[in-house]
Amino acid sequence: MKTIDLPDYAKKYKTKGFDVKKVGNEYYQYKVEHYRVKDKKYPVTKFIYIGKIDKEKGLIKAYTQKDDDVIAYLEYGLSNFIYKKYKRSLQRILFNVNGEHAERAIKLGIIKYIFGSISLIYLKSSFITFEEADLLFELYSSNNQFDIKANKICNKIRELLSITFSNENDKNIVLASLRNMNVIVTKENRRINSVPSLEVKNIMKANGVKYE
Repeated sequence: MKTIDLPDYAKKYKTKGFDVKKVGNEYYQYKVEHYRVKDKKYPVTKFIYIGKIDKEKGLIKAYTQKDDDVIAYLEYGLSNFIYKKYKRSLQRILFNVNGEHAERAIKLGIIKYIFGSISLIYLKSSFITFEEADLLFELYSSNNQFDIKANKICNKIRELLSITFSNENDKNIVLASLRNMNVIVTKENRRINSVPSLEVKNIMKANGVKYE
């Protein structure tokens, strides 16, 4: 927002490198970062949530974890998008496989797509698999059917993304932004560390996609 449109108590939080956004009747501060994407003429903008601006209390920062409180920094954005957007389509290609078996095969396929292969480290690095990483890796290592299904899922994800984002450049911008979204898991809570940029949201909207 423009500084002139902000209430007096929020104006001081819009400074170089920071922006203030209005959601409903509330104001929030975001750190603004820019980064380059291959074949993109202009930098992509990323907004990192800092905290809520209260008229009486000032800036109420988002939970800030202590070093010894952090359990994990996990990949979140891309796996969450793929899982929620394409779960039903991915289930269909597994034919008679359903329930937990299908769920795990889909998650393994997502990990293969994001990281290029499946390992215990990668399974522990993503929000959708870290809680059952050991079990998933044991299933994957002991049954080659899971490898076959994971490859099938991985290839289908590529196909679905290309259908959703027919423009290759738009697709690359969206994927780059989602890959940058992580979640911090602490003893107290789980906090998403960033949100898709306005440019990415506009690309999604233009392609009929709603990010959840």
